[in-house]
Amino acid sequence: VLTRAAPALTACGGIRLLTGRRWAAGPAPGPVGALADRAAEVVARRRERQRGRVELVRRYAQSTGCRRRTLLELLGESRDEPCGYCDNCEAGRPGDPGSRAAGDPAPGQRVDHPEWGRGVVQTVENHSLVVLFDAGGYRTLSLPAVREGNLLRLDP
Repeated sequence: VLTRAAPALTACGGIRLLTGRRWAAGPAPGPVGALADRAAEVVARRRERQRGRVELVRRYAQSTGCRRRTLLELLGESRDEPCGYCDNCEAGRPGDPGSRAAGDPAPGQRVDHPEWGRGVVQTVENHSLVVLFDAGGYRTLSLPAVREGNLLRLDP
């Protein structure tokens, strides 16, 4: 059990790894209960990030448009034209990079969300976008909901 909890407890300062694969108490002050709560938060954030990564891979695998465009957007480069070489382009399905209205987020743009804080837009496709939030990991958002609810503040 400790080996599964060790990364979170180490991140919180509750324990530290010594030479020879031995553990010692870490520098984190405070009661054990508070340390356990902080470690549980670390585990929850890591799980949420992992779910976000799985969602990104799923989105790529199920993409109905140009895969190269999707990958480039995930890396922060906006590209509207299809590559013409991936499986979707060769099958005549280059997809639509998404109709962007004035003021819509674009790949690579910094944004701020009331709940998840600051992040960077990764992809915009059809009616959804993916944002990598500094604290919340990857989140897929509905573009119409973002527009209607004014959910993302765009950084200049």
